[in-house]
Amino acid sequence: MTILICGTCPRYDRPNRGSFGPRMQAALMAQNGPEQVDGRPLRARFVQCLGGCPNHGVVAIDAPFKTRIRLSGLDPGDALLTGAILRAALAHEQSHDGDPDELAIAQALRPHISAVTTKRPASPMPTTTAAPQCTE
Repeated sequence: MTILICGTCPRYDRPNRGSFGPRMQAALMAQNGPEQVDGRPLRARFVQCLGGCPNHGVVAIDAPFKTRIRLSGLDPGDALLTGAILRAALAHEQSHDGDPDELAIAQALRPHISAVTTKRPASPMPTTTAAPQCTE
């Protein structure tokens, strides 16, 4: 499972810019160990921005071909929320399409959902056909 962590939060607080990411990563790892959640690999990836400004403290739960769920206004010091993020990421990974309405997301975490981005479903590669030939 992949949790994207904003590496620039809080962007508009110059003395603390970029401090959120390492604190959130440490909080997530403290909840369930450095590499796994319920036996599944956890990948925390720092990204430059997840577009949650000015509401800093942003992470996203994401996977290929699944809905991306962006969460904002998070505090790495809130163990209840960091645990809920990990459980939501696990539910997202186990789901068919990542739709947050169908996931078991803790009530305490739901107000932090700031964006839901659906993706195109996976489609098979188009087959190629020979171009029509001119017969004149």
